[in-house]
Amino acid sequence: MKRLFATLAALLVASPATAFDQAKLKQLKETKSCVKCDLKDADLPGVDLTNANLAGANLEQVDFGNANLRGANLAGAELGGSNLENANLVGANLAKASLIAAILTGANLTNTNLTGGNLSQAKLEKANLTKENLTKVDLNAANLMNANLTDANLTGAAMSIARLERANLMGANLTGANLFGATLTGANLTGAKFAGATLLQAKLTGAIGANLTGVILKLSP
Repeated sequence: MKRLFATLAALLVASPATAFDQAKLKQLKETKSCVKCDLKDADLPGVDLTNANLAGANLEQVDFGNANLRGANLAGAELGGSNLENANLVGANLAKASLIAAILTGANLTNTNLTGGNLSQAKLEKANLTKENLTKVDLNAANLMNANLTDANLTGAAMSIARLERANLMGANLTGANLFGATLTGANLTGAKFAGATLLQAKLTGAIGANLTGVILKLSP
């Protein structure tokens, strides 16, 4: 009998528990509203959540690949480690959202509100951030290779060790931004503003059109 109980206990411990409430997931799909819900680890690839309200929700490690989140309210949401590859986030509200290490490769972030957001270590390769307001956003160690940041506002942004190879930063405002150790190899910096920015140990080999007058700069080997 003791052995039976021990076996059952071991099975219970080993069995993975669903991290989210299935009823809440059903609610979201039916009403497009689930404020402060815990949906961690949910699978929602390709889902249509246009104008959905997920403010303050726990969406860590959720699969939103190819999802339509146009106009969605994700303010204050926890999206760390989530998959938003090729997601449509046009006009979405991500103010003060946490997107640490989130995958946003190819995502459309046009007119998205990312004020006060944390995108450190996020993967943003080929993401569309045209005219995006990224003032004081945390992009430390983010991967922005081949991203479109044309006319983006990156004033005071934290971008230490960020990867910006071949990124388009035409007309971007990087006033006061911290780009310590960032890689801008082959980036298009035509018309970009760098007043008061820090580029200590930044890599700028092959960068196009950079005007770095008055910038704190030291090229790394």
